[in-house]
Amino acid sequence: MSSPTIFYALFHSPGPRWNSGTDFRQQDGVGAHIQYMSEQLEAGNLVFGGPFLDDTGGMMILRAEDLESAQTIAAADPTVADGLLLVQVKPWLMAMESFDPK
Repeated sequence: MSSPTIFYALFHSPGPRWNSGTDFRQQDGVGAHIQYMSEQLEAGNLVFGGPFLDDTGGMMILRAEDLESAQTIAAADPTVADGLLLVQVKPWLMAMESFDPK
């Protein structure tokens, strides 16, 4: 039996620069967030993620060495740095799973 895996959940929510009433896809600067997360995916850090459909933010699941590394990745998102999004990072124990995208 293998050990449970620890990932890091990033919870994004609207920041002070968020334009209320504007769809998340239309937010000024959201392209930089998508680009940054695409880079994290290519680097093998991002497991999966995406927006909540009620325009309240989104969630990403990261692979990282530790909480500090995950927080560093989260803080380097240009939309977090410029205030479009806020982010909360929590360690997450993947105790059960049946996800197989293939």
